[in-house]
Amino acid sequence: TGVVYERYILSIHTNWLDGVFCDATEDFSYLTDSAAPLLLFPDGEQKKKLILQFDELLSSHREITPDAMIAFFHLFSVLHGMVKKLTAKTNKKLPISPSQKRVNEIISFLQEHVTENLSITDIATHFYLNPDYLARLFKIHMHVSIGNYVRLQKISTAQALLRSGKTVTEVQEALGYSSYAYFFKTFQTLTGISPSKYRSQYHEKDAHEFR
Repeated sequence: TGVVYERYILSIHTNWLDGVFCDATEDFSYLTDSAAPLLLFPDGEQKKKLILQFDELLSSHREITPDAMIAFFHLFSVLHGMVKKLTAKTNKKLPISPSQKRVNEIISFLQEHVTENLSITDIATHFYLNPDYLARLFKIHMHVSIGNYVRLQKISTAQALLRSGKTVTEVQEALGYSSYAYFFKTFQTLTGISPSKYRSQYHEKDAHEFR
């Protein structure tokens, strides 16, 4: 359609929530119910507030600092407030279409197989779908091609592995990239920084050992 979208993705590990909120995690059950996810449609003012909170969180550059934690909880508070307001009005979750449910299943599958080098045909075969139909369905609901989504998912995982101490070559091989040059180019294109420089931000003292 030619429309440009800006997408923010916030991933929250429920094990971490368990440790932070203890017995209160039942209040956040909507985060784990992938079979019937809660869909939110913020109005103009809510969107402005969310973008402001996301930008504040992103300014932390993934560093775990008190300011970053405060920014996260501000953002989470805004999102949770929207959820509470919606459920208070409807007392039930918004309906989910069969096609959206299928896309959710595809996303879960991609997350489970992020280290594999899957083609669209491989994914379509797993779900007994025509590859062209799967590609159209995914883009309709996610506003991004499935190929770009997989690339973003792999690079996000690569960032986590590099922060954990893995070498660039180890990460490249772990994520199914047969070519170091292609992995390097993809990482730099999507993040604006080379994987070696990204790694050095977290492991400066041994950065000289890696490309």
